[in-house]
Amino acid sequence: MPKLGNETLKAELGRAAWKLLHTTMARFPDAPTTDERTALFSYVHLFARLYPCGECAGHFRRILEKFPPQVATRSVAAVWACHVHNEVPSGTSHLSIVKESWVTLLSRVE
Repeated sequence: MPKLGNETLKAELGRAAWKLLHTTMARFPDAPTTDERTALFSYVHLFARLYPCGECAGHFRRILEKFPPQVATRSVAAVWACHVHNEVPSGTSHLSIVKESWVTLLSRVE
């Protein structure tokens, strides 16, 4: 996909995408089945592949190469998402939710 030229739209999309990703991890089962773990692993890779901003998608795919999705449990997935979010290149939009613990996030979505 091509780079998303509108910086305002790009930042808005980034905030929404990170909120979706963090919420997905916070809602993941505590003791997922093999199928659920496989689905989440695939979802993260598809998310990176299909992300509407090609530049951002490329950054995220490089992060995934270095830090593959960790999907053993809810807490592992949530901490992994915070870690990879913190790996986003500086100068891009960061969602303040990363500074919160995954427990706080979970209490907000349940």
